[in-house]
Amino acid sequence: MIITFDNWWPMLHELNVTIDNAFKKAGVAIAFPQRDVHLDATGPLEVRVVSEPSGSEAYTRSPAGSKEPGD
Repeated sequence: MIITFDNWWPMLHELNVTIDNAFKKAGVAIAFPQRDVHLDATGPLEVRVVSEPSGSEAYTRSPAGSKEPGD
């Protein structure tokens, strides 16, 4: 089969489905990142959105004695 722009996506889909079916048949499970968050609160929670600094600002230290959010 010659791969062209017209048959690239159908071919790629067929390849992925074939690989997935072979993994299922062999009992291979693909892990995926998972994060569980458990909240144990007896009352309402305060929620606020705080943006993180970008680039090198994220790795700079605060001046001595300054207060960081959450301290």
